[in-house]
Amino acid sequence: MPKTERTPTPDTVLAAMEPDRHYSAQTIASMLSLRTDLARSLLNMMVNAGTLVRIQSTRKHPVRFAVAVNEDGEPQEEVQPTIATPRTHAVITGTLIGYDAEIARRAELCMIVRGVR
Repeated sequence: MPKTERTPTPDTVLAAMEPDRHYSAQTIASMLSLRTDLARSLLNMMVNAGTLVRIQSTRKHPVRFAVAVNEDGEPQEEVQPTIATPRTHAVITGTLIGYDAEIARRAELCMIVRGVR
């Protein structure tokens, strides 16, 4: 079956999944006739939105995804993100405290090992 290049939506993924089963990205990709990398990026986006849950497996099995359910067993509603989200990247423009002292200690240790004082 040839894989088409259509844009999937979270609703089509949820319609293809059953709440009590775990699916790999490859399984979802074959069910929706998508490339695996597109399916994986969509599944990760849905995990970040809270619609799906990522299940870590053993080394032999790939990461699996399942529909996130609440206490009643009903699928959770998709959470709309707000503007005030937590930072997802590191800010490295500040001063590193203790960095100069650590470099000086390592330089002294190297000179002691070399025999230079």
